[in-house]
Amino acid sequence: DNIEQEKNASGGLRMSTKFASILSKMSGRHRSSGHSSMSSNEKRKHVYHTNRKSRTIAIQGILYVCAFYVTWLFPTIMRFTQFAGKTFYPIQLLDSTLLPMQGFFNFFIYIRPQYVKHREMHREHGFWKSLKEVILSH
Repeated sequence: DNIEQEKNASGGLRMSTKFASILSKMSGRHRSSGHSSMSSNEKRKHVYHTNRKSRTIAIQGILYVCAFYVTWLFPTIMRFTQFAGKTFYPIQLLDSTLLPMQGFFNFFIYIRPQYVKHREMHREHGFWKSLKEVILSH
């Protein structure tokens, strides 16, 4: 169990480092797209859409990493307190509550892009109606 936690923690750390690197490369830097036949306006649009897609993917990845850390933070703290010979009920409660919810968090992160797209297309729909339609469309 501890070996699995260490593997998960190191994988999460590598993922968050990679996403931070991607975001820092994207912020404020516009490169030429390499398409010499495009006008400067077309190049600007191409770079904008490429950066927008990259940012969307990076945000999605960061959300998965955050869900991972939220899910595994309290089990990790719990193990350290157990090694120290103590048990804290609030941490144990958060451990027992959040760990089984990892799939629940991942599901909502997974449907987030469809939800955002649905809200852009149907601004008149509220949060719950949009969520219901996106979930039922799967």
